[in-house]
Parts: sequence; C-alpha cells; structure tokens
Amino acid sequence: MGTTIAQQPRKKRAVVSKTEPEPQMPTQTAGLSAARARQVLEALSAFRNGDFSVRLPTGWDDIDGQIAAAFNHITAQEARIASEVARLSATVGREGRLKHRMSLPGSVGGWAD
Repeated sequence: MGTTIAQQPRKKRAVVSKTEPEPQMPTQTAGLSAARARQVLEALSAFRNGDFSVRLPTGWDDIDGQIAAAFNHITAQEARIASEVARLSATVGREGRLKHRMSLPGSVGGWAD
C-alpha cells in the first residue's frame, strides 16, 4: 500500500530573512535623481504648455539618459508636426489648395498615420 499525502514528510520552505536592512542609495545619488526628476517635470510642463523647443540633457546615463533621449525625440517630433500643420494650414486655408496632405517623413507607428 502506498503512502497518502498526509503521511508524506513535509518539505521545508526556504525562509527569507527579514532582519537584513534594505539597501540604501548613497545620499549624493538620491539628491541627483531628485534634481533630474525636477528637470523632467519642468520639461514636461513646458511641453504640455506648447513649448516644443524644450530638451533634457543628453549626457545623462542609465535609465535617466534613456528617458531624456525619448523625451527629446518626442518633442522634436511634435515640433515637426506643428511646423507641418502650420504649412498645411497656410496651403489649404489661405491658398485654397485642398489636395495637399500632411507629410512627416521618418515617422513610425501612430505618428505616421
């Protein structure tokens, strides 16, 4: 006769020690990240208010640098869109040439639609 589940010896679970302190970031690095976060917030606020010329520093490293690069790309793309809308508005609205279409070379995804 085989053993039942109740008779089988229990396996011990791995115990995670809760006595080890959480790793702390050095104060200097934490302050730098807060300063960068403020710069990102200021840039986002300017962008939200229609300033498409705002850019974040290009010398940041790690994830901060990737965020800055993505933000700078987005603002540059929006500046191109605004310029193209102004051109199209002048062409269609003022000159009456209705066959003109918006064109954004190099656009991808939803930007290209």
